Amino acid sequence: MREYLRRSARWAEAVGAAESWPFFDLGEAIEPGIHVDGDLAAEMEDFLYQNVTRGSIRNTCWGAVHWAALPPDTLAGLPALDDPYEPLLLFYERGGPFTLEGPFINVGEGMVLQKNIEDHLSPQPVTDLDAISLDYLDTNESR
Repeated sequence: MREYLRRSARWAEAVGAAESWPFFDLGEAIEPGIHVDGDLAAEMEDFLYQNVTRGSIRNTCWGAVHWAALPPDTLAGLPALDDPYEPLLLFYERGGPFTLEGPFINVGEGMVLQKNIEDHLSPQPVTDLDAISLDYLDTNESR
């Protein structure tokens, strides 16, 4: 979660979307009205309707889909930053639901202090995203 906050903060700052950070649709911020194939969009909406109630999770799921749908030339003029959604998608895949509780993000066994966007603009990753590092985090720390 902390690595997602870092990456999304850097992207939000780069594209002028800091006011929408942290759980936002970056693809939509970069290319408003971005189109996703009708069948995929319908399948995605159906899945989210049946399985996801939290707006922040719905926004980031759509954000990941819109991010993947961005034409490569759209990102050509932007900084070469890390994929913003990779950490969050790994978090979801590994069973990581979250809730927002005031200034904290509850990630199950622990809490992450959200802080301000400026606190997450470090160019250095918070953690590696390889399976060994994530397994260690899953068993020893909050996500």
